[in-house]
Amino acid sequence: MNGAPAIAPQWPADVVRVSYEAHGVRLHFPALRRWRYALRLALIGVVLFLPSLYAAFAFAPADGSGAGAMLALVLTAAVVYPVLAFGAWFVLVALYAAGNSLTVEVDANAVRAVRRWCGLGFHERAMASTSITDFKVERAAAARGLGGGSYYRLAAAGAAADGARLIVADGVPDEPLIEAIRALIRRYAQIDGAPR
Repeated sequence: MNGAPAIAPQWPADVVRVSYEAHGVRLHFPALRRWRYALRLALIGVVLFLPSLYAAFAFAPADGSGAGAMLALVLTAAVVYPVLAFGAWFVLVALYAAGNSLTVEVDANAVRAVRRWCGLGFHERAMASTSITDFKVERAAAARGLGGGSYYRLAAAGAAADGARLIVADGVPDEPLIEAIRALIRRYAQIDGAPR
């Protein structure tokens, strides 16, 4: 398993960057690979957040006493604050979607994955190649209002009874590309009867 494969497809750099190493392959799924989705989420979040923030200040009782002030506070808490929180949640999810990246290293011994946000690693997992039984393609569809596109992820399924799985590809926009990534990872992890 030394060097580049005999047939190397053109990998789209905005989705995955593949580098071949002495004993394996490294796949990097960069941040901003789903920027359109993140932008739509952020816009919806801002549209929810700003008017409700304005309403929260507009309906805040000035003197804080009396039945009218208490009613305004209760109605604001029941309607405005949940919409404000929902808008903030959309913006936070958009920031995560825009800034997360995944780096996967595959060789005959193990498959290692590191999830990063804005370059800072926050989740690292590994799975021995001998314990991997299959790589399963999972399809996720974005809501129609968020673009309605389908994205694929690839999960390594372990032989353990606990159902361990490891995400090895994420945010891939089309099925032929995810199948090519699956074939590449299977080859370098030496799965499907290849010598270990």
